[in-house]
Amino acid sequence: MRMTAVFVDRVRRFSLDVEEESGRTFVSIPVRNQMVEYLEWYEVDRETFDRYSGDPTLAHDFVARARRRELDHLLLFPPGTERGAPD
Repeated sequence: MRMTAVFVDRVRRFSLDVEEESGRTFVSIPVRNQMVEYLEWYEVDRETFDRYSGDPTLAHDFVARARRRELDHLLLFPPGTERGAPD
């Protein structure tokens, strides 16, 4: 799996990513636990991704909900037992 960031917001700490082989689209946020910092990828449909790419401020509510763990059903990988906290 190879992700390419299309947009990165360094202030609000999220990115819009495309998985190169499948073309699937994601919003990612950094999280960290006691041992490592990593990304959580939340899948969004192409229409939503294109809208967020055109105006990244439209993704702010989505990112806030992801940080509150309200969108876990969209995670690319299910969280493990040592899940990190949003960074």
